[in-house]
Parts: sequence; structure tokens; C-alpha cells
Amino acid sequence: MTDHTPTPWAAVPGEESVIYSPQAGGRAVARTLANPDPTWPAEANAAFIVRACNAHDEMLAALKELIEANAAAVPKPGETGLERNDRWHARRNAAFAAARAAIAKAEAQP
Repeated sequence: MTDHTPTPWAAVPGEESVIYSPQAGGRAVARTLANPDPTWPAEANAAFIVRACNAHDEMLAALKELIEANAAAVPKPGETGLERNDRWHARRNAAFAAARAAIAKAEAQP
């Protein structure tokens, strides 16, 4: 699988919104389709695609970290319950912070 066009992506609103990558010389990545229905949300669709793509890496990393943090709840050989709790809480708190940041990025309005 080849790498996708570098993020962050951006959108130029319009009847057919253009999604492009400033990191790739401003080349178009995608377009939302025009529709004769005036209620068709082409600009909102483009904004949603941009937010989802731009937040993808952080969301994936946050989910992986949550899984790893959960695995850290298993005591290591010879570790006391307090040591395990301290290690696990620190890892869990960092994972939740990363998840909150990724969610905020995904929910951000342009």
C-alpha cells in the first residue's frame, strides 16, 4: 500500500468543493460532487472529509495507546499493587489526554 497524500488537507468551499493538500503543492486530492438539490451539503461534506483525514493519525495513535495502557494493568513479575497502579494510572492518563486531543481535532470546525 502506498502512502496517501500528505496531510493536513484543506477545502475550498463551493458547489463542488475541492479538497487539496498544501503539503503537495496545493494539488487536488478530491472533490465533492455538485448536486442540483440546493440542500445538498457539499461544503459540509468537504469539511467533514478534511477533519476526518486530518485527525486520522492522531485518532489511530490514541486508540493504540489506550489498548497498550489497558495492557499495562497487568502486573509485572515482582511488582507491588501500588507500583502497578502508579504505572498504569500514568499510562492511562497520557492515553486519555491523547484521545481527548484527537477528538478535539476531529470535531474542530474550520
